[in-house]
Amino acid sequence: MPNCKAFAGLTVVAVFAAGSALAQTPATTSGPGGIPVGPLTVYPGVDLAHGYNDNLFLRPTATSSSSYTIVSPYVRAEAKTGPHKFDFGLRIDSGRFHSSPADSYTDYALVGTGDMVFSGRAGLKLRAEHKRGHDPRGSTDRGISAAPDEYDNTGISGVLRYGAQGARGRIEIDGAANSRSYVNNRATTQASDRDTVGGGGTFFWRVMPRTEVLAQIGYSDINYKLASSTQDSTEMRYLAGVKWEATAATTGTVKFGHQTKKFDSAARQDFSGSSWDVGVRWSPLTYSVFDFVTSKQTGE
Repeated sequence: MPNCKAFAGLTVVAVFAAGSALAQTPATTSGPGGIPVGPLTVYPGVDLAHGYNDNLFLRPTATSSSSYTIVSPYVRAEAKTGPHKFDFGLRIDSGRFHSSPADSYTDYALVGTGDMVFSGRAGLKLRAEHKRGHDPRGSTDRGISAAPDEYDNTGISGVLRYGAQGARGRIEIDGAANSRSYVNNRATTQASDRDTVGGGGTFFWRVMPRTEVLAQIGYSDINYKLASSTQDSTEMRYLAGVKWEATAATTGTVKFGHQTKKFDSAARQDFSGSSWDVGVRWSPLTYSVFDFVTSKQTGE
C-alpha cells in the first residue's frame, strides 16, 4: 500500500450562463441579483451539470463508465456593515450516476464567512465550514466498498492581509484547522479519520498595473486519530509564480514549485517532488467563460 500519493490533474470547464457548475466540487455561489430580506440580501439559485465518466474506479483495465447528472441548489445570505461583509450559505450537491446507482451521492456544505476591513491597508477574512462529503469509489487506496466513503469535515480558516490593493508590495498570512471523520464503511475508513492544522504566507510584488509576481510557502501538520496509525506527517510547499487580473480577456494565477512530505514513522517513505497550481479564466464574450485548472500535490 503506498505511503502517499502525488496527484496531477487538468480540468477545463465551459460556462455559458450566469452560474457555474463543477462536478463533485461543492461551493457556494451567487447569481446576478439578490432578494432584499430585512438587513440581508439573499441569493438563491441552482446549478446543473451533466457529464460522462469513462473510468469510474480509476482502474488501468476492466474499466466501468457512466453518464452523470449533478443538481446543486444553493442559497446565500449576505449582510454589510460599513466596509465589513458577512455571509452564510448552504449548498446541496445531488449527483446521480445513471449506469452505476451505487456511486450516486448527496453532499452538502454549510459555510459562513466574514470579511473585515480595518483600514485601507489591513483586513482579515475568516471562514467556518461544515461539510458532508464523499470520496468517489476508487479514488483512494482503501479499496472499493459497496458505496462511496462518506465523511464529515469541520474546519475554520483565516487570511490576514496587509498592503493596499494598488501598493507595490503586499503580504497575506493564512492559517487553517480541519477535522475529518468518516461515517460509513468503518471497517476500512476508521484509519482515515484525521485532524489537520496548517498555515503559510504569500508575498506579492506588483510589476505592472494589473500583474503581480508572488512567492508562497505553506505548512501542514496531519495527525490521524487512530492511535496505531503510522500516517502522521508534515508537509511543506514552496511556490513562486504570477497573478494577473483582467489582462485582455484572461484572469489567472500560475504557481510552480516544490513539495515535501515527511512521515513521523520510519516505516513510511517520505515524498519530495514538484508541485503546482494553475488557474486561468478566459472570457472571450460577456456570456462565455472557460476555466482551465491544473494542479499537482500530495493527497492522503
